[in-house]
Amino acid sequence: MKVVEKIKAQKAIDKIQSGCFDESEVETLLLKLRAYSGSHKIFRESADFVAHNDIRDRGLAQESLDSFYLSLRFFRDYKSDDKSVGWGDSIPLYVKKFLKYQVGKCSGEDLKSECKMSASKLLAVIDKAFKEDPKSRTCTLNEAALSVAKVHAINYLTTFIKVEPVFSAEDFLSSFYAVLRDNDLRFSEQIMNQYKDRIILSFVLLFHDAEFKLAGGGTAKCFLGENSLEGGGVYTDHDLIELGVVGESEIPAEGLPSIMMQYVIFNTKLKISDVCHNSLFVRRAVSEATNEARLDFYRGPLHMVDGVLNRVVGH
Repeated sequence: MKVVEKIKAQKAIDKIQSGCFDESEVETLLLKLRAYSGSHKIFRESADFVAHNDIRDRGLAQESLDSFYLSLRFFRDYKSDDKSVGWGDSIPLYVKKFLKYQVGKCSGEDLKSECKMSASKLLAVIDKAFKEDPKSRTCTLNEAALSVAKVHAINYLTTFIKVEPVFSAEDFLSSFYAVLRDNDLRFSEQIMNQYKDRIILSFVLLFHDAEFKLAGGGTAKCFLGENSLEGGGVYTDHDLIELGVVGESEIPAEGLPSIMMQYVIFNTKLKISDVCHNSLFVRRAVSEATNEARLDFYRGPLHMVDGVLNRVVGH
């Protein structure tokens, strides 16, 4: 690591450990250590968010959003009306990518019991079995050339939708500290942990309003919101709801209403009532008859002030 870069990184660490910091110090560390993050993929992705603020087309968050998007698209196209996949026919090219994502969602135990093969072998089967036509954006499965067991394995991948957060707050902090250690920077994990909530807030702010490019021309957007997709916090319970990074995308359907997908890709484990200013909760009436209302989370520009998320002035 260059001496000048190391000095700047150490100054940011010292400021964090003093307790007098905001998201700019965390951003500084992500930028200065980006090229020196080694195999720490979570840290590198976080740093890439700072370095490249255009539409993202790669990375852990993009892969998670893309995978869920293709899952819903596949189930809309082939499962909603109990249609079966015509493997012998030309099918959209995205189906092959969807199947490969599905392999990554299977446990080793599932693959052994349901597919009778390892993840690497099943991925190789999919690559070899599906003939692609990039010009028409379609592919076909040579089902006749496959064994019954391999066809069963491919069919199994079409039977479920599985979604889970990309990584946890603990994963990020572990990666963050590991990169600091790898670069021989002076810090106390005990002191840093006193301010871990603010470090995590600084990190998730990078995701707010970020856009992603998905397969087949799809796009997705991330925003900070409640880690409960029941439709917003209830007045009496909002102090129990946690802050999360929510991914959202619209899946168009020919002749049918579009499907809006939402799910939490990162849970901070921080209570919204502890880390968010009251102005971020927007009251919305649900029923005039009962005067029932709920709190929706503000989706405009945000920044951190004294460890609390606030609206950016003027928005």
